[in-house]
Amino acid sequence: MSKQPAKKSKAPKVSLPGRLLFNVTRAYVPKKWEGRDRMAATLNNKAAEKAWTHSQFKAKVGYQVETVTLPQSVAYWLQPERLAVQYDLLDVTTHQVGQKFPRQIRAILHLHGGSYVFGLSWQYVQAAYDYSAAAGGVPVLTLDYRTAPQFPYPAALNDAVDAFNWLVAQGFAPSQIAVTGDSAGGGLALALALKLRDEGADLPGALVLLSPWTDLLAEGASYQVNAGIDPIFGTADGQPGHFPVGEFYVGKANPADPYISPVNADFTGLPRTMILASRHELLFSDAVQVARAMRSEGVDVTFHSAQMMIHVWPVFFRFLPESKVAWRKIGDFF
Repeated sequence: MSKQPAKKSKAPKVSLPGRLLFNVTRAYVPKKWEGRDRMAATLNNKAAEKAWTHSQFKAKVGYQVETVTLPQSVAYWLQPERLAVQYDLLDVTTHQVGQKFPRQIRAILHLHGGSYVFGLSWQYVQAAYDYSAAAGGVPVLTLDYRTAPQFPYPAALNDAVDAFNWLVAQGFAPSQIAVTGDSAGGGLALALALKLRDEGADLPGALVLLSPWTDLLAEGASYQVNAGIDPIFGTADGQPGHFPVGEFYVGKANPADPYISPVNADFTGLPRTMILASRHELLFSDAVQVARAMRSEGVDVTFHSAQMMIHVWPVFFRFLPESKVAWRKIGDFF
């Protein structure tokens, strides 16, 4: 009996809405981004101002939101109302798994994206609810960290440390906290874990990174390969892509510093990590290089890539079938 040839695994099909969104955005957005360098100059001229107006975090039905004042920033503490009283009465550090909270993760620290210059927006407010639901209804602390150019590195990182410490002060063990982040927030989540490790502090229980921005020098292969493909950050002429606002966050620091460009870090000892990225986005190599390095350095890392998806698609385009799949995977990971 002759052997049948092994079947090659097929790449997941791209949904019709996903394909349409990708192609329409690719055709339209480059015209809007022809003035990216002009946008960077505008931000630079407003260095003494807040670059963007931050959204107010309003509670939806079934949730309550508390504004948390941190040493240099603010955060929003989102709690499902059905859990709020339980958490007030419960010592979460001694709570036994299998009673009311069957998962290891009991709280989430969410770090939004935006190239370190955009503030908290309504998409990230919605993401807090999505993360809470994905993790089974746990509370989420969304940090409104200081942004460049007014507050360059290490302002955002220091604010992230303050937010993490606030959660620990509420009684959550570090291992019960997941840190999530997308784009710049993904890089910031990695930087936070690295800083905690380097300072000998206890680490969070998990990291979830969506399209993380980890290479502020833009040296990865996808900055070349996907320059003419990425619908948001690609260039109309296909020349190597870049983020002109990165320099504002770096300030006078070294952009190769692992706390700024975590792609250069040693990840030994970091907690289990999930990374999601699109094969057609400018930052794809940022995610791939981190995942490969983590795996080689003994970190439990789960990597998911998608075809023809736009940067941080689960947050910005929740209606896509691929976004729903991504949120299910995130929920399974928690």
